[in-house]
Amino acid sequence: MMAGGTNQHNTIAANIVVDPMRHLRRTRCRHCSSDTKIQTACGQSYDTDAQVDCGPFGPDATASSKPTIVFEVLSATTRDPDLGIRLPADQATPSISQIVYLAPNLTHVMIWTRTADGWTESVRVRAEESIALDGLAIKMSVAALYEGAFAAP
Repeated sequence: MMAGGTNQHNTIAANIVVDPMRHLRRTRCRHCSSDTKIQTACGQSYDTDAQVDCGPFGPDATASSKPTIVFEVLSATTRDPDLGIRLPADQATPSISQIVYLAPNLTHVMIWTRTADGWTESVRVRAEESIALDGLAIKMSVAALYEGAFAAP
């Protein structure tokens, strides 16, 4: 998560953790917060808002051992580098099977999923839609991801 993120950004990032990630307790994977770095196949190391790590647990590790799903809440200052630099680096990392970017100021979720033929991209813009986490029996509600992020009318 970027330093000095807005309340809206932080609310969305926290929502990624609150409900959907509790389901990971029944899997071989675990949630990692923005404190756990991702090492990409391109040699980059960076923080992300949230991720799913399906590799061995290293109690003293500062980077995930097998980043599998990456979540990033975009911002005005990070959108271009996230889409232009980090997205290709994540896609080049063999263990990453899904990348989820969330717009902070409107309901707009971009999802890239690795397939046998490359990457597919999909978008969710309606609150009643959901996101199936790749390789896991978990669905995330778009409404839940954005809960509390917008001012009440």
